[in-house]
Amino acid sequence: MSIITLETAKETQQFGSHISVQLWCTYLRSRDGLSIPISFVPHGFASAVVNHGRWIVRCPLCTPGAMLASRKEPLFWCPNCGMAANNERPMHVIFPNEADVIDDLLSRRPDPHTRHWEPTESIDMLLHENRANGVI
Repeated sequence: MSIITLETAKETQQFGSHISVQLWCTYLRSRDGLSIPISFVPHGFASAVVNHGRWIVRCPLCTPGAMLASRKEPLFWCPNCGMAANNERPMHVIFPNEADVIDDLLSRRPDPHTRHWEPTESIDMLLHENRANGVI
């Protein structure tokens, strides 16, 4: 199984409370019949990471905020803080150039709870961890 993204979560019903930026902003605009002016013009950047076999984005503006990441819609909007410190604007999500390789190496690990990656980790580090744990 590959690392879960927003798209694969939708396909496999592992969706939980994660929704796309577009859907969330549409909801905010229409709730209570109010017209809430939310800009879809992103401002700033947030990095995608792998946590327990899921590509996620942690909110750089608040501690608890994190959402499943989307390669098709590489935007992040945090429902916890509402991106208030970013004028309620979403952020661009940065995926590593080697995302497919990272996905492949982590997917080889039998336990999803060992599938983690941070931008400070190299491909060589992941290969070393896999070999050290008998994962080829």
